[in-house]
Amino acid sequence: MIRVILMLGFVVFALYVLFGNKGESGANTVMGGEFRSLRSCLTNVESSSGFSLDVIVDEPDNVTGYLRGTKRNFACTKKETGTKGVYWDGWYES
Repeated sequence: MIRVILMLGFVVFALYVLFGNKGESGANTVMGGEFRSLRSCLTNVESSSGFSLDVIVDEPDNVTGYLRGTKRNFACTKKETGTKGVYWDGWYES
């Protein structure tokens, strides 16, 4: 009897992990890349996501917001390292 209860609990948990709590779009993957300019970062996020951008934060080193009509986030943030130099880190939730 205990084995059956444990097995059922595992199956329910596995189904929840696979299909449950995925949010508005059912997706939870983050797509990203590195870009030479803010303009190229924003253009790439917009074209590869297929959505126009609703900008919420518009600062010189950080632009963030939502993909229009969704609750999915995007960001383009200025980064600087010794080996890569200055670049823009861009990502969005797909």
